[in-house]
Amino acid sequence: MRQVVLVFLGLFLLLPSAQAQSANGTISGLVLDPSGAPIAGAEILIANDATGLQYSGRTSAEGMYVVPNLPPGTYRVQV
Repeated sequence: MRQVVLVFLGLFLLLPSAQAQSANGTISGLVLDPSGAPIAGAEILIANDATGLQYSGRTSAEGMYVVPNLPPGTYRVQV
C-alpha cells in the first residue's frame, strides 16, 4: 500500500511540470560587428518559411537576442 501511495504522490508532484511542456521553441543568438563588438538595439526579424509569419525582437546592450514561443518549422533570421 505504501508503494502505491508513493507512486501517486510522485505522479501528483510531476503533473504541474508535465503541463508546462510546450511544443514551441526559442531562437536566440548574438549579433556582432566585423570587429567582434556587440551591436545593441539591432532589429531581429524571424520568418517562418512555410507560413510566412514573422516574429521580431531586438538585441540587448550585449548584442544578444531571444525570440521565444515559436511554433515548429524552418525559419530565416534577418538582422
